[in-house]
Amino acid sequence: MTLLAALRFRFVPMELPMTTRKTPPIVPPEPAPPAPAPSTISPRVVLTLPSAAESTTCVATIENFRTEVEHSETAIGPYVHPILPGDEKRYNGIAGARWNVVPMIAELLRKHPDLESGLAPEDILGGRDAADAMELAADDMTLRATALHETKRVDRSIVWNTCSEVLNTARGKARLDKPLAADLVKIENELAIGKRVDQANRAAAAAEAKVTKSAQRLAKAQQKAA
Repeated sequence: MTLLAALRFRFVPMELPMTTRKTPPIVPPEPAPPAPAPSTISPRVVLTLPSAAESTTCVATIENFRTEVEHSETAIGPYVHPILPGDEKRYNGIAGARWNVVPMIAELLRKHPDLESGLAPEDILGGRDAADAMELAADDMTLRATALHETKRVDRSIVWNTCSEVLNTARGKARLDKPLAADLVKIENELAIGKRVDQANRAAAAAEAKVTKSAQRLAKAQQKAA
């Protein structure tokens, strides 16, 4: 056997198995997140210093409002009864459960008039209605008073922020402007006095609050000891 024949004899072609490449599964793209809903919060309004004409109109409107309030106070005057000093414990408020049974007691009196001679159930119900009306009026006035106090704080802040800008500009120019520096001294002195007064007022208020708390603790201790 020749060499070539031997090679041919030994070389036997092998059939390799066909392999198929697996195709990765197609993953659909994730849906885009929904667009955020528009905010329902109103954008903050930056308030600015009103014109002199607008402020004049505001002052006149407030004066008319105060006049109307005074007339209303005169009208309800006969029905208003402030608590006098020393009567705080006598009129310390009524619990809700007691107040809720007032109509039931009035109905009880209607069925059994001999329980209290000379007292009509309608008088009890009328007094209850009057007290509830006072509560509603007080709540309304409290809300309005809160709004007015907050408006005062906002208005004062706006005015002072504007004045602060003027003051800072004046301080910067006062180094080279002697008349301006002389006028500025008066303002700076007044600010210094006001600062000391404010500090004294805060100290006095803190001391008063401390005394009040001490008195309250003493009263509680005496109540527990009794």
